[in-house]
Amino acid sequence: MPLVFVHGVNVRKDSDYAENENARDGLFRKFALNRVLAQPANAIIENPYWGQFAAKLAFDNASLPDEKYQEFGTAGDVFEEILTELAADVQAPAQDQILLALARKSMRRAVDALWAAGAFTDSGAPAGKALAETAGIALDYVENNPRPAWLNDVSDNDDFTERLLSELQACQPKTRIAEAFGLDDVWNHLKTAATNLANSAAAFTVNPATRAVRPWVNSKVSLFLGDVFVYLKSRDEPSGGKIVAEVQGAFEKANQARTAGDNKLIVVAHSMGGNISYDILTSFVPKIEVDLFVTVGSQVGLFEELKLFRNSDPTVVAPAVVPRPANIKRWINVMDPNDILAYSTARIFGESVDTRLDNGAPVWAAHSAYFYQPTFHQRLNKQILEGR
Repeated sequence: MPLVFVHGVNVRKDSDYAENENARDGLFRKFALNRVLAQPANAIIENPYWGQFAAKLAFDNASLPDEKYQEFGTAGDVFEEILTELAADVQAPAQDQILLALARKSMRRAVDALWAAGAFTDSGAPAGKALAETAGIALDYVENNPRPAWLNDVSDNDDFTERLLSELQACQPKTRIAEAFGLDDVWNHLKTAATNLANSAAAFTVNPATRAVRPWVNSKVSLFLGDVFVYLKSRDEPSGGKIVAEVQGAFEKANQARTAGDNKLIVVAHSMGGNISYDILTSFVPKIEVDLFVTVGSQVGLFEELKLFRNSDPTVVAPAVVPRPANIKRWINVMDPNDILAYSTARIFGESVDTRLDNGAPVWAAHSAYFYQPTFHQRLNKQILEGR
């Protein structure tokens, strides 16, 4: 069962891109495809990258209203974003206690934050598969120990991470992936991730909610709008443009990878990736059948309300609904209720199912938390299995 993941806006291929992709693919194989495939570890995953053709800001965000928007750190501090999305309601007495304070509020959110940070941490060795393997053990542990007594005995992020990993080792001391990666390396990688979180959390010690609405949100909106406009402009080219070609090529490659014993195709699309995928499947390659289409934090419903798709029919309006495309056999639309960029499809498209997955993130930061959190993949797996 090939799977195609189509990313959303504001994704650019920096030095961490490959490791991020490995971590995300590892979580797909470990959780989302568990029991969906006979051998999820061998699943073919295509990751078309269309960010190279997306918006480029010619004046480096000079269009923002005030220079103060640049005073609070870089827009690319992913560790601050992780804390914004998962710990904005947590008050820590010191920056090296933010992860511990989060754990005392929610062990599950602390595991999500630590493993998400691990996906963006460079410890000198690739850790994606090991992170996915140990995440499974961690989620089982917090399910059985939502408030372990030892939380009262640790004093900071480093102590918390050390104790958590000791507990996980006691639960299942040996795993094939962890052994291949090196158990000490797994520990060092996650401890480095905890340090990265602490180093980005200074302002949370005063007022986390205020810090959470820091001005990088404004610059992200710039790139969100820019990527949307660039896509719509390029799509109107006779060939469909470079973004269409990149994603369409991945669909065709995955479609050709089907076998007689494994002939299903899954497309998972985040944010603008959902709009691009829907456009391509309905207007460029309508003969490719998708067995499961998963849109996450996407605006497909809004785009159809605005009749922005190539195949949008302006005569189909409420109370009618748009028929589910014939080449999409099943459609799950995942929304975090706090994600202001996530829109319903169930009331727009026939036979599409909205499902709620609450990350616990605040309204200004829920949009990009999904794919590096083990909990998300675990819940997605449940949704896939329940609808089979």
